[in-house]
Amino acid sequence: PPGGGGSLACRASIEQFSHTMAEQARLDVEGYHLSLLSFNFRSSATVAFPRPIFSSQSIIIETFVGGDVIGDKFRSGEHEGMSIEAKEFIVTEGESLYLKMLLVDNLMHADLHPGNILVKFTGDQKKLTLVDAGMVASLTPEESLNFIGLLSALGAGDGKAAADAVLGFGNSPPHEEFSAEVVELFSRICRGYGTEVDVGEVLRGVLGLVQKHKVRIGANYATLVVNVLCIESMAKKLVPTYNVLDAARPLLSAYRRLCVYHPESKFRKGLFRAWMPVAKAIKGRNDRKFFRDLKAGGGGLKGGRKWRRRVAMLAGAISAGLAANLVL
Repeated sequence: PPGGGGSLACRASIEQFSHTMAEQARLDVEGYHLSLLSFNFRSSATVAFPRPIFSSQSIIIETFVGGDVIGDKFRSGEHEGMSIEAKEFIVTEGESLYLKMLLVDNLMHADLHPGNILVKFTGDQKKLTLVDAGMVASLTPEESLNFIGLLSALGAGDGKAAADAVLGFGNSPPHEEFSAEVVELFSRICRGYGTEVDVGEVLRGVLGLVQKHKVRIGANYATLVVNVLCIESMAKKLVPTYNVLDAARPLLSAYRRLCVYHPESKFRKGLFRAWMPVAKAIKGRNDRKFFRDLKAGGGGLKGGRKWRRRVAMLAGAISAGLAANLVL
């Protein structure tokens, strides 16, 4: 079928999976990954990784890290009794570290489920620690552009752009039936920022169409999608009214404005890196306001949603506008 690639796509996918599993079994590779990730987050006081002391193909010795495994809290139900402040930290810091790895570092921890994330509160200090870095995804510029294009398309409610981005995941030719069904899916459940888009539902719907039409996606893209689903699921369990897509708007809008339409411009990418702290500050301010409103309302589900829609639209406009002014 068009865009499917038949047995060739299947063979390529198996080869990619085999390579990934072989790398994960080598503990010296995991040590190298930990070193890279630690370097990328060296200036962060809230995100950490174990430090490798010694590693070989079959042995790795790491520094000990303390904390509570978030996955354990979910299984025991302890997360329901966590304070709003604790939930705020886990949700907002979890999304921020994902966006940094995607938008700035081009190097993703490839296994971001709650069992690999530890949280520790010591007085006023808070820290997330990510473990098990056997799998990482090192993204090419094209991979970054395609996947961020998909996320931006979700924010814009643009099914055609989303279909084009997904077809780019495997360098597939145009596929009219697939694209038409993605557009129809978006018309039903993805109308863009500020409309309470359920990211998990949309991505699962897109993946269902990928399977139906046998559209090939590379291993790194599969990793990126799964990580988004993990972050979104974790946020929904902790704070059901927190919308990860709306929260990410200041960063995604700036990247879309500066980089998506000019993928070869190193100048624009440099501007985005320079703008990143400002966009992150806007996101942080919006998040703090959201959680203050949530706490004051004793849950504030309805009011929180209305406020979130207004802030998402305003923050994205401010961020994209200021980023554009930098270019001009």
